Amino acid sequence: LPAATGLVSGPGLGQAVVLYVEDNPANVALMRHAARGLGLTLHAAATGAEGLELARALRPDVILLDIGLPDMDGYAVKARLDADPATRDVPVIALTAATSPRDLRRGRAAGFDAYLTKPLDLTALAAALNDVLIPGLAGGGLDAEGRRRA
Repeated sequence: LPAATGLVSGPGLGQAVVLYVEDNPANVALMRHAARGLGLTLHAAATGAEGLELARALRPDVILLDIGLPDMDGYAVKARLDADPATRDVPVIALTAATSPRDLRRGRAAGFDAYLTKPLDLTALAAALNDVLIPGLAGGGLDAEGRRRA
């Protein structure tokens, strides 16, 4: 899996802690499999409120955030993460089925470090994780169209 996705190894990368905020158990199971293959430690939350609580407790290296959550949308979660001094510096990658041009613009405006769409593209996930977890590789978030920069 890591070779297929092109994940670049770096100091401490295999010890990176990832929080995945996602309410669909099948998506969480898929991400657990991908995280194992990428050497990441994955924690999951099924609601925005649980995600916010875990983000404060875990202080993860990166948060993967679904937009369509049952209690609050991912934009509200992102705004609360940004407002909290304990979590405002944690990179947040949107991972969502919301793919319209309007959604991409909104994702850019919300300040996500990357905006990835479902179904999960492992290569895009690995590239986005490289950007936020390995210093010096960062491509810098979203481009003018709201896509992850290459």
